[in-house]
Amino acid sequence: MLNKTVLALAVTVLLSACGGGSSSTNEPVQKPTPTPTSKTITVIDGYLSNAAVCIDRNKNGQCDNGEQLSTTTDASGKITIDKADFAYPIIAQVIAGQTQDSDTPGYLSHSYEMIAAAGEETITPFTTLAKIHKMDMSALAASLNLPLDAFTGDYVAKKTSNNDSAKAHLFARAITQQFSENLSDADANELLTMSGKLTAEIAKLVNEGKDLDSVDLGFDSDGKVKRKDKYQGLTKYLESGKFWVSTLNNNDYLLQTANFADGKMNGSLFGATDKPYEIAGKSLTFTDSNTSMDFFYVTPEFALSFSSINHLPLIWSKQDFVSGVEADVKASDLIGKRWYHIRDIIDVDQHAQLQLVELHFKDAQTVSVKPYKEEAFDASWTFTEGTHSNGAAKQTIAISFTNNAQHDSLNREAALTLVTQLQSKGVILVDNTSSQLNSDNLLIKSKKFAHFIYEEWARNTAQPISNLHAYLTKRRMYISEFRNSAGSHFDTIFFSSGNQLSTSYCGGSSGCKNTPYTIANQTLDFDQYQFEFIDTNTAYMLSFDKNDELAIWTTPKFWRASKNIDDSFVRGNTFYHLRDITSSTQHAIPVLTTLAFGDDNTVTVTPEGETGFTATWEVKDWKDHNQREYRIIDIVFPEGEKDRPSLRKENGMRLEVYFSTPNLSLTDNHASIAMNRDNMLFSNEALARSIYTRWKK
Repeated sequence: MLNKTVLALAVTVLLSACGGGSSSTNEPVQKPTPTPTSKTITVIDGYLSNAAVCIDRNKNGQCDNGEQLSTTTDASGKITIDKADFAYPIIAQVIAGQTQDSDTPGYLSHSYEMIAAAGEETITPFTTLAKIHKMDMSALAASLNLPLDAFTGDYVAKKTSNNDSAKAHLFARAITQQFSENLSDADANELLTMSGKLTAEIAKLVNEGKDLDSVDLGFDSDGKVKRKDKYQGLTKYLESGKFWVSTLNNNDYLLQTANFADGKMNGSLFGATDKPYEIAGKSLTFTDSNTSMDFFYVTPEFALSFSSINHLPLIWSKQDFVSGVEADVKASDLIGKRWYHIRDIIDVDQHAQLQLVELHFKDAQTVSVKPYKEEAFDASWTFTEGTHSNGAAKQTIAISFTNNAQHDSLNREAALTLVTQLQSKGVILVDNTSSQLNSDNLLIKSKKFAHFIYEEWARNTAQPISNLHAYLTKRRMYISEFRNSAGSHFDTIFFSSGNQLSTSYCGGSSGCKNTPYTIANQTLDFDQYQFEFIDTNTAYMLSFDKNDELAIWTTPKFWRASKNIDDSFVRGNTFYHLRDITSSTQHAIPVLTTLAFGDDNTVTVTPEGETGFTATWEVKDWKDHNQREYRIIDIVFPEGEKDRPSLRKENGMRLEVYFSTPNLSLTDNHASIAMNRDNMLFSNEALARSIYTRWKK
């Protein structure tokens, strides 16, 4: 058939070229319509953007290696797939902290999977339930007391003209909160029970004449359906009444109030009187200062925003959560599960020092406590119920880890006593009453959402310093040089008001006291000394002096606070190790070494300008000659590589991590016999190379 078609077309073209045929008019040749090679799929609860999609080619109901597509859904929940893949079931992965739902602002706090059978153009909660219950869509429609066309296709678009589709959308918003992160973990019987309860509650709402697009449904800890106001956009949310507002940063902690109406905010927040604002999408902008708040998480119970200037996190609630708000946490919500505790553990500066701790409640008495990138340890815990002073129910999660109280990451405290304040969708705001720190803490059920909030908040922990003079005023700093001839030595510098400083850095027995100083163009001058700062942030500062010798400046809070790391600190990561390899009293000889850590406990070690080699690594406990215990990254060089001058002819590296930031970690190399064992471990290659280039002059 194909050959005949080609022949006929060829004859037609030939006749046209020769002027033949029954007509003198040259008629255009109709080209065959190309066969589509792709299909568009839509992922819907509301429209789900930035969801991952997998083609279940082996039909096992799981997203296996090689099945996930390289792109995610667009703002309308759509994604294009090869037509050939349309013949397989398709899985959508809704990822906490990544996926967004058109029904709410910000990011979803709960990860779950949905699936559609082969040939379906939409992936929805309904296609998922049909797959889980092993029934066709008609049978599912009958079980939900809905006509089939109410939820097939795009029910979100249909709901404006179809009340049954409005019922379907309300049902979908509620049932997805009960979906599991993995389809294989779905409890079909429980979902069937919950579906029945939701169907009955929706029927009640219809009988009451309620607008189904103004309400959301959920379940309390006893499995009863509860109603909540549906999010109707940030403008309606913020202009719906009085808000109580507080930051999660210790230094700025204070409960404030805010009222929004007619483009003006009033209240104690920012000392506002008719403060002008605008709202667009998920952003609130104060137009008199061009300061904006981006809302990353919004529920009827509370919201979380981050500011544009210093990324300050704010909690917003329509209830006075300090006086007491009803909470409904049960011990069963914790036992056998993992929760993630996030807080600021520093009480100085305007920027937070964050800690993320995994809490695995193994049973009713024991909880595993694992600070981020550190080793876990067991502690005891209790759960009690009580009331706030205003009579509102509260719950207290009391964790005692006295034997491990020396963790810097736990603020060297012996307990976490977490009293519930606000609760919503797997996120709980708690008051840590056993801590001397001021601010509230977060407990988050989803690991992915906890890491997302931690990383977003962490952007506030090592902020660039825009005004160096203002930052240093009334601040005590430690300064330590990296050249070996300086030894393992540091000096203190205190910057008093009035452009004076006192420091042990100056020569002589008394040092400098009340010495005048100036700062201009990121350069500090005092006495005979000059320091040019080339990397400044609130965690550390790096400087070069007149002789291009490198030094690090930190606050006392960061100085030699050894981190209790685990394998995840290095596994699969690449670092750039920088140190002085000479003991000369003249100038340093810096060497930059690339350390590419593999997943198999091997590391490729490549000194700059040399051929690399493979060594082994592990993270383990270590005890020095003073019987001080800590964790180290132990790198062992093979026999043939232990005589390299660029590596000081040493057998390896034993790196204790003092502190760590996104760009730089400060380490003590215990395998070295150098006079100064302080080394830099950069994550940022560009920063490492720029400093190395300057220092080696």
